[in-house]
Amino acid sequence: MQRHTAGFTLLEVVIALALASLVALLGAMLVRTASDYYARGNAFLDNQEQSRQIARLFKALGAGLVGMEEPIVGQPFKLEMTTDTLPLGMNLPGRQKLRLQCEPNAESDGDAKLRLVLRVIDTTQPAQGKPADTPPPAATGGQATAIAPAADAKESFKAIEVLGKDLKQCAFSYLRLASAEEGAAVGRWEEAWLESYGRRPLAIRLTIESSRAAIPSFVMALTP
Repeated sequence: MQRHTAGFTLLEVVIALALASLVALLGAMLVRTASDYYARGNAFLDNQEQSRQIARLFKALGAGLVGMEEPIVGQPFKLEMTTDTLPLGMNLPGRQKLRLQCEPNAESDGDAKLRLVLRVIDTTQPAQGKPADTPPPAATGGQATAIAPAADAKESFKAIEVLGKDLKQCAFSYLRLASAEEGAAVGRWEEAWLESYGRRPLAIRLTIESSRAAIPSFVMALTP
């Protein structure tokens, strides 16, 4: 008498499970690759937009500051100036006091990240209490890395614009003429602009580094 068997053998089950696992692994790899590509694309677009915004800012401020005599207050992480040319479409009449500041970004998760903020200071409203000065940065490898906390919490502002976020590095430097050993004048970038250097630097440089991609430095020339 002939016996009929039903179902799968153990070998067939093992082969089916192996094929299903392989298909699932390939699918997961494809999804992860697509997600990484999408994230890199968004990071590139974000950095491009930040770069264009900061470039427009420096171009507008540079044009507005040429020929003006107001002093520049320059620190490693804070730049204050007075200008009658406002960037980024800000519609405020008259001469305004601006502050560009590198500060911690409280909205970032994980590692401490920075952001670059432009504030238009309301000089018609007196500040309640004297803001603390920005402490000197701690240098590592020749570059300033410590970031001072924002010291303008008690001041009033007419406008606030976040220009850059999720930054690993954010610092200003200032170009002045210094005497070389031979007596010739040479340009030298300083971390801060001191009163002994004069009222204004020749140029201002902003060095920033995104946590996701490289961003070139920005330079604002203050001489015609």
